[in-house]
Amino acid sequence: MQTQLVFVSGALSDEKVWQYQLPALTPVAKIYHADNTSYTSIEAMADKLLASMPEHFILVGYSMGGYVALETLRQAPQRVTKLILISTTAYPVNPQTIPERLQTIDMIQQGKFAELLAASKGISFSPINAQNPELMQLKRDMALAVGGEALARQQQAIIDRRDYRDILTTITCPTLIITGNEDRVLPSSDSIEMANLIPQASLIQLDNCGHMPTWECSSQVTEALVNFIAC
Repeated sequence: MQTQLVFVSGALSDEKVWQYQLPALTPVAKIYHADNTSYTSIEAMADKLLASMPEHFILVGYSMGGYVALETLRQAPQRVTKLILISTTAYPVNPQTIPERLQTIDMIQQGKFAELLAASKGISFSPINAQNPELMQLKRDMALAVGGEALARQQQAIIDRRDYRDILTTITCPTLIITGNEDRVLPSSDSIEMANLIPQASLIQLDNCGHMPTWECSSQVTEALVNFIAC
């Protein structure tokens, strides 16, 4: 039976997050992309994933998609055969960031989405990669494709997400965790903590890499995913 591989992207991102990995993965797995743009809660995103995806699958969550992956594990652990978490955390929202997130929603409602993109320019990358005009343009194009309305829903979901640390020790499937050592969005220390708590977890830390390893260290991430899926 062909491997079933479900990708869950992060906020303001879509299937293009995986564009450098797909050529190597498509020949060895059937690829699905979960919807993370239509709902205002992580639980609803996971519900939709479980209702629309195969009975058993390898689950890959990036950033906010990692929250959806952990919620999926909480609801239906028996359906996930392997787990890959990239640039994510099991912690609930930092209360200090809530006013900024609410302001983001308010600015979107005021039609100031372009201003938001300009203000957050480069934060997803390491300082070195933030100087790469190709990466910056790819990120902007993807954000525009996802759009402000989806981001507003995602921000509300991020604000309301639960604390997933309590389920980490109960995850029994093989797990791969990938983090960039220069992640300025979610610290790599969160990934290290998850790797220490999940019984069958392995950790890859990437140097000179920020919040988007699938682009910044694309060949290393591709190799890691291919090897993990095959083993």
